[in-house]
Amino acid sequence: MKLRFNVVLSIVKKDTLSLLWLILPVIGLFVIEAIVFAVEFEIHPDTLLALDTLLPGLCLFSLGIVTIASIQEDPASSLNHDWLTRPISGPELFLAKVLFLLSTIGLPI
Repeated sequence: MKLRFNVVLSIVKKDTLSLLWLILPVIGLFVIEAIVFAVEFEIHPDTLLALDTLLPGLCLFSLGIVTIASIQEDPASSLNHDWLTRPISGPELFLAKVLFLLSTIGLPI
């Protein structure tokens, strides 16, 4: 089966637009974590300890929330009868979700 990349990109675009309110804080958390890691020696030790313990867990939690939300955007029952008026194959949907998560998490880092 051939992958239709226009379908994959449209799913990524739909997920990005519909979850924008959730994506922006997650991107902010990952950017803050990268900044803290970059300026680690210039931060007060007590503040650094608090940030080093809280930020990674908070980032992983937010990544889990975004992953669950992106999967819930396209329930399995609706993939064959109402999504773009034609069926979407499993590999196309999987590739779209992976690209969405990589663009949400990978680009800010």
